[in-house]
Amino acid sequence: MTEMNSRQELAALVARARAGEMEAFDALVRRFQDMAVGYAYGLLGDLGAAQDAAQEAFIQLYVDLPKLRAPEAFLTWFRQIIFKQCDRIRRTRLLGTVPLDRLAQATGSVGVPPRVQEERAAAASVRLALDALPELERAALVLFYYQDASLKDIAEFLGMTRSSVDHRLRSARKHMSERMLDMAQRDLQANRPSNDTQFVLQVMDGLTRLSNPRGLEARLQEEIEFSQTTQQGFGLVLLDVDILGTFNQQWGHAAGDGLIAALARRMQDRLPAGDYVARYAGDEFALVIRRPSAQAVGELAEAVRAAIAASEFSLGQLLRPEARYAAGEVLLPPSAANVEFQRGLRCLQAGELEPAHEAFRSALVRDARHVPTIMELEYLALLTTLPTARLDETFRLTLSGGVSMYRADDTPQALIARAEACLGRAKAAGRDRVLVEA
Repeated sequence: MTEMNSRQELAALVARARAGEMEAFDALVRRFQDMAVGYAYGLLGDLGAAQDAAQEAFIQLYVDLPKLRAPEAFLTWFRQIIFKQCDRIRRTRLLGTVPLDRLAQATGSVGVPPRVQEERAAAASVRLALDALPELERAALVLFYYQDASLKDIAEFLGMTRSSVDHRLRSARKHMSERMLDMAQRDLQANRPSNDTQFVLQVMDGLTRLSNPRGLEARLQEEIEFSQTTQQGFGLVLLDVDILGTFNQQWGHAAGDGLIAALARRMQDRLPAGDYVARYAGDEFALVIRRPSAQAVGELAEAVRAAIAASEFSLGQLLRPEARYAAGEVLLPPSAANVEFQRGLRCLQAGELEPAHEAFRSALVRDARHVPTIMELEYLALLTTLPTARLDETFRLTLSGGVSMYRADDTPQALIARAEACLGRAKAAGRDRVLVEA
């Protein structure tokens, strides 16, 4: 892919995420998670703090992305978000380095095999060597080894020229021995977020690819600040699936997961642009609606509830990939596992169940912790073991909801508590209804 095509592809992906496509936002997180943590590590000199800063930056990105007018400016804009999160951590934490012998004592060595003690000591020496580098040198070196990024990619992300990045890389290498550089490369690549799914799961809900409770609180805080400035009202809606436990008992938890993922897609499709949906709990969704009155917020919540109540579902329908992904598509960065996963989805959509199973198993051979593949295999197992008549059985679902409106001096927690109280009253009154606070 040429440099021009790469920029156009990124701008298109950002535009889709800005329009509310969670598959596109998921792809942005997976594409830039290593770069974000690497940049934060370069600024902070502490891997744990860097991961915290990058996660908070992605959560803030999800909240602020609609404000980005030019998708072409994404990299510079996102770098500034990470920088602000790092600056916040700098002001609230003391990130000083400690002598290596004290660090070894802190990790503890009683009962630890000598080989593990040696590995810990080696990792600690690498971190201390990186921490000793000047900030810009450390940032360039970490990005170069953390993501195997090209000078062009690093320069574009840091807002520098390639020659400036090359100069800082050369300078950093001079400050570290060849042996230490080799150890640093191995240590960085072993600890990058893309090696595991946990980083993404801290940023967004892994099942629905919606924002998670951390993201919800960030969005509510953003709406509070906006309302205080503009005097524009907004409300919070909590929607809960009625008797999901009964559904899980009848069909199994894998089927329940498929149902939740499909409902997430339907709720997104029902909301106007600019409104926000998150997965708040197991079978509970949260909507943040910017409207002038409780009546207007309640009307939209009621429209979502009524649309779900009027729909007929079947388990066979819920287990199809198009029930969970926009146009049956899921955006993932290029990798051997992801290529096989996409092939499995295409086979599923074509009704080729055995080739789909082979493709998903092949994906797990390449990455045994590939969560999307693990989920799809569970859904595929139901498709292939349940009788066709049962898969085609139709049923209906109902939702209960509670609505709270922002009041002066509200906190996110206060809004959530009042919406939960209304939701509880809706459940007690017979379910399948939305109650708005007085």
